[in-house]
Amino acid sequence: MKPSGKELIQVGIFTAIYVVIYMIFNAAGAFSPVLQVFTGPIATVVNGITFMLFLARIHHAVCIEIMALILSVLMVVMGHHPITLLTALIAGGIAWWLASDRSAVTGWRSIFSYAFFSLWPIGAYLPLLFMRDAVLAETASQMGAEWTRVYASLMSGPMLAVLTVLCFVAGLLGGLLGRSVLQKSFVKAGLA
Repeated sequence: MKPSGKELIQVGIFTAIYVVIYMIFNAAGAFSPVLQVFTGPIATVVNGITFMLFLARIHHAVCIEIMALILSVLMVVMGHHPITLLTALIAGGIAWWLASDRSAVTGWRSIFSYAFFSLWPIGAYLPLLFMRDAVLAETASQMGAEWTRVYASLMSGPMLAVLTVLCFVAGLLGGLLGRSVLQKSFVKAGLA
């Protein structure tokens, strides 16, 4: 079944909220490359509330895939590598599958759904593995030589694996936070 017009409006609203929170935290990464490692996972934890409320407001799990696609298109338009589209579709697809059992919206499947969904931005870092020199040259033109030097020394292959694990763990924590806030506040207020 296709999502309703009301659900598509929910996708738009919650995607906008998600992007604003994501961008606020990630803007701090411009101050220091070291912050890049922490701001994404912190944004992921906070956005757990957004995702869980979104999950409670939709009836078709395909809306998760639509949200992931919109997020990745926005990031590509803002300069991320197009591989972000692929990682978002894969992460969103797994999240969609996990959330497709609507009876599990408040259970562990919803938390794991968000944890996998939270891996969508990893595509922005993958080009460092196969086109590192070009990425760093572009970064240097935007952020300066010293910022890029620290960034290059920090963002090694093993560090990208650590960042992926951090995003997944942040997704689990964000899912737990979101589920807790959803049950304690939004359900009582009649918003979910």
